[in-house]
Amino acid sequence: MVLLLAVLIFSGCTVKQQSLQNEHKAKLKVAATIFPLADIVRNVGGSTVEVTTLVAPGASPHTFEARPSDIINLQSAALLFAIGHGVDDWTQELANGVENIKIITVDNEISLRQSLGSYVPNIFSEEEEEEEEGGQDPHYWLSVKNAKIIAQTVADALIAENPDDKSQYENNLKQYLAQLDDLDIELSNMLASYAGREVITFHDAWGYFTADYQLNIIGVFEHSPGKGPTPQYLKALNDTAIAHNIKVVFTEPQLSSDVVKPFMRDLGLKLFTLDPLGGDGEQDSYINLMRYNARTINNAFAE
Repeated sequence: MVLLLAVLIFSGCTVKQQSLQNEHKAKLKVAATIFPLADIVRNVGGSTVEVTTLVAPGASPHTFEARPSDIINLQSAALLFAIGHGVDDWTQELANGVENIKIITVDNEISLRQSLGSYVPNIFSEEEEEEEEGGQDPHYWLSVKNAKIIAQTVADALIAENPDDKSQYENNLKQYLAQLDDLDIELSNMLASYAGREVITFHDAWGYFTADYQLNIIGVFEHSPGKGPTPQYLKALNDTAIAHNIKVVFTEPQLSSDVVKPFMRDLGLKLFTLDPLGGDGEQDSYINLMRYNARTINNAFAE
């Protein structure tokens, strides 16, 4: 009995010690450039990963400027997840001063679309068409189907960096992919009755989203962030809106929409806000962000 009691006490101590070790195990520190990507990383990494988001909610990666706190956070990060293709190409310069950090661009296995000027004829002037020719649309995270591919890329990177937690990453990935499947079905059902509807958006960010749910972009105000339209271009966009009986325009919270307001007043259009980045309010997760955008389109077309 004394021997049995000793064994039980020893076993209990061992289990308690292992539990304490797991609780105090250092988390793998990683970073992501934008909120949607950071949230995907959090869902796949779970409790074993600490994720820093570089671009704050409400800001745009196109105008990002690193803060001292960003550099400090990156010093202890093993991985930096990025979109690439012009959205966050500043990651390389930022990481140059950080020892041993790896940049993971999450576009692996994703089929990139051409920029809007490549598939909407005569949308830009000749000079603008020359600039856009051959360009690729980098906003691939705005497709739930692509988010599933991104999640797999994230899981592979985390497993390679921290193989001890492979089973947890794989389990988290499986659960998250199921949630994304459910989301895709939900959004498809929400927007099914609007298949073929034409839209004008603020800038060329929504090609992947609209392709998934069979909407057609026929125009944008800015074909690249911060580059406003010429008067000639606005006149052509005005004619397009009238010809296609456009009733609503979609803007974005991260970019100034001053150029849109006179256009709306002239045509009597209503303004709705799509959010490609989220990070706060009801857009507090990738899933809720995509749900918000689908609901916004649904509400706009229902009026």
